Amino acid sequence: MKLTIVGCGDAFGSGGRLQTCYHVEAAGTRFLIDCGATTMIGFNRLGFDPNSIETIFISHLHGDHYAGLVWWLMHAQHVAKRTVPLTVVGPEGVAARFTTATEALFPGSSKVPRVYELRFRELARETPLE
Repeated sequence: MKLTIVGCGDAFGSGGRLQTCYHVEAAGTRFLIDCGATTMIGFNRLGFDPNSIETIFISHLHGDHYAGLVWWLMHAQHVAKRTVPLTVVGPEGVAARFTTATEALFPGSSKVPRVYELRFRELARETPLE
């Protein structure tokens, strides 16, 4: 397993550390733990390919842990031309929170058909998820 800290700062990116995002490579897969608003900046600095990420896990619904999904998914659609599926796993309400944030920042964009499959899996308290 290889862990790369993309961002580990607070909500304000104090000290230039960017917001929370951990990149994990393990057992032939790549995933993120959290996706703060500065995640794409961190990926560009590190030379990582966003299309290589299969799953993004969101730990909780504070903006500095999930707000980067808005830019991540806009980038996937319009810049990276993603074609492979992406799964976002997070607490109950993550899909609705994402849609609300997307519509606030880019009105109408949540209704644009995606060229890749986007799946949200929401975690329910004390309920297993595979």
